[in-house]
Amino acid sequence: MRRIKFMMLLSIILVMSGCQNRNEVNQKYETAIEEVLVLENKKLMNNDGLKREDVGIIVYSEGKYIELIYDLNNEQIESLYEFDTDRNVYEHYPHSPEYLERIQDFLAETSYTENIGLK
Repeated sequence: MRRIKFMMLLSIILVMSGCQNRNEVNQKYETAIEEVLVLENKKLMNNDGLKREDVGIIVYSEGKYIELIYDLNNEQIESLYEFDTDRNVYEHYPHSPEYLERIQDFLAETSYTENIGLK
């Protein structure tokens, strides 16, 4: 009986620490994600604006690149932003095969995802 209680307590601690770690990662990229969403809405000139909960977000290489994936007019849009360290801002990065090939190593390292997968 004591063993079962110990295992349950250990399980609860592991689950809680996993949730806390996920929140810390989310906070780490919060400002960058918000900046990129504002830039994308300006680019779209969309009056309604993209809502974060409707956008798939992938952060690559500790924030060097952020990709937004969303549906617009029944078409899936993939928009990529690169962090410019000289200017300390994100800029839209061309989403074409020749440009993506140049940064393939950076895109191999996923640091954070949000709203990606089956819904």
